[in-house]
Amino acid sequence: MNNRPFLFLIINLFLLTISISCSKLEREKDTLELYTTSLLINQEGGEECIDLMANGLWEIQDIPDWISASPTSGDGYGMVTIKVAENKGVERRKASLQFSHGKATETLEVEQLGLKEVDPFLEFSRNPMDVGCFAGTQTIKLTTNRPWEVYIVPKWISITPSSGDESTEITINIAENRSPDGRQAKVVFSGEFGQRVLEVNQSGLRDIAISPGLPIFSFKQLEFTGDLSWCNAWTNSMFINPAIQDKIYLGNLVSHNAQSNINIPEFTGYTFNPITISTSAAVEEVVKTYVPSQKEQDTFARQIMENMSDQNVSFEIDNGTFDFYSHKQLYMAGMINLGVKLDEAVSGVSFLEKEMPRKYGLIYSFKQILFTLDMDRPEKLIKE
Repeated sequence: MNNRPFLFLIINLFLLTISISCSKLEREKDTLELYTTSLLINQEGGEECIDLMANGLWEIQDIPDWISASPTSGDGYGMVTIKVAENKGVERRKASLQFSHGKATETLEVEQLGLKEVDPFLEFSRNPMDVGCFAGTQTIKLTTNRPWEVYIVPKWISITPSSGDESTEITINIAENRSPDGRQAKVVFSGEFGQRVLEVNQSGLRDIAISPGLPIFSFKQLEFTGDLSWCNAWTNSMFINPAIQDKIYLGNLVSHNAQSNINIPEFTGYTFNPITISTSAAVEEVVKTYVPSQKEQDTFARQIMENMSDQNVSFEIDNGTFDFYSHKQLYMAGMINLGVKLDEAVSGVSFLEKEMPRKYGLIYSFKQILFTLDMDRPEKLIKE
């Protein structure tokens, strides 16, 4: 009978030990809880914040490239920002993000709507499209969530592919515009979204920005605007045109900084010393001395021409041709290089009155050097 209290005490101590051991195991168990376990994101993307609690270190795994999470790890309580990129696909997409702490895991299900669940639309990566007058190919991105087709397209434009069921790149082939004027087109695409218009603007031949200089004249520097409304030229040699031929002769005094090649200022009222002129031509009289004047120079040149041989004549052609697409371009090329109104020489009137009837023109230039005249620098100067 006296053994019962002792046995009862042993049993109580044993039960207490078991209870304490179970409590310790309970405290050491890994715990992790997500307060949000699923997200539904719109097609255009966005971000959401979720809260979680763990009794230790936690981390996120299995994050696809279209989702970003910040932070991706932590200790204890955490707030994670989930960012989802735009879904450019037609169908929905899903991902399962794994949150783990030791043996404890939780899953966040992320689902995003696709394009087909958005109102019908069609967009172009570039609109309007501006192109030059020459033939060419352009590629643009067409984004849509419904089947589409090209409904209206002009003859000078072709589109590949001309229809489709989803977003794609389309290739636009544009024919050359041989007209001086530009042209415009509205390419119409149709589908459940209604009609969408792609505008194409093509420039004309007169819109081409060309340099008015002919290489045969070897300008040191040439500046001009695209519409040829202004031009400046620097050169060591120039064409003697009719407007200045009575001023340009060896020994004369003219301005070195003329504002026009048809109006070069001449200094008058000075007394000239005789000058000595030599020629490169193979003739008997290669040197002559005279007082500077246009008449004396012309007389010497005629004497050389009468006595020289054709064997020493050099001939130089331009490398390539000069293309022009309007009489204004022809006018500028004539004035800059020659000081001659080529537009009036060709059509009889100014480009301001009449535009060229043809699509384009060519200038093929050449020069023939018969001989040169060189002036010796005077040793004694007249001081006036």
